Amino acid sequence: MRERGIAEDQRWRLEQRLAGRRRLETVGTLAGGIAHEFNNILVPIQLYTELAIEDLEEASPIRADLQRVHSAAQRARRIVSDFLLLTRRTDETSLKAVELGAIAAEIGDLFARASADGIEVVQEIQADCPPTLGEPAMLSQIIHNLCANACQAMAPAGGRLTIGARRASAQLVEAAGLAAGEHVEVYVSDTGHGIPEQLRHRVFEPFFTTREVGKGTGLGLFVVHGMVTGMGGAVHFDSESGAGTTFHVVLRVYQPAGEPSQ
Repeated sequence: MRERGIAEDQRWRLEQRLAGRRRLETVGTLAGGIAHEFNNILVPIQLYTELAIEDLEEASPIRADLQRVHSAAQRARRIVSDFLLLTRRTDETSLKAVELGAIAAEIGDLFARASADGIEVVQEIQADCPPTLGEPAMLSQIIHNLCANACQAMAPAGGRLTIGARRASAQLVEAAGLAAGEHVEVYVSDTGHGIPEQLRHRVFEPFFTTREVGKGTGLGLFVVHGMVTGMGGAVHFDSESGAGTTFHVVLRVYQPAGEPSQ
């Protein structure tokens, strides 16, 4: 009876995870269609604003107003670009061997130099961390987004930001809902306030954020989830209220052609 109960609980959790993924896929498709329409509107706004700015004198008050309009249009286009990333079907042929540890170390160095006072950056890069199958630009953006979120979760008190890369354990692969096999993970951990339990099922929803108005769009984790799943991976997180959060990005280990999968 105990084993049956455990099996039913695991099945329920897998069904919930699958339902969540389907909802995100549906939202991503809808968001992509809307993003294309908004992009068609924003392009002429930017273009004609730039032309109008060029025709005005430097001291003109209208020029300053138009520059604000142009800046707002640029911000809107960046949000649209995030949405379009979610509808992009990652072509398997475009994926290649990527040294995940090297990318994690590069982002770690960046945040060590640029992070606010009071935030300590720690790197935990496994020496024999195997390469993964992915896109370097996407992986950089994924790690950067997670680190930026972690720093904001620790503001203004500060704390410790940990960036690591290593072979993924079988337990993590299972928890992430991926098929058994060789995987690698990059993880980003903070010592911030954590995610309240009642909100954890919503962290990957678009526009969901616990930040104050004007301090975030709520698209960061939504975009991260879309890019990771597009590369055949998964995102898993652990959080404890008042003690911090760790996000794990789990991806397949690169297998050279002709070598059998482990």
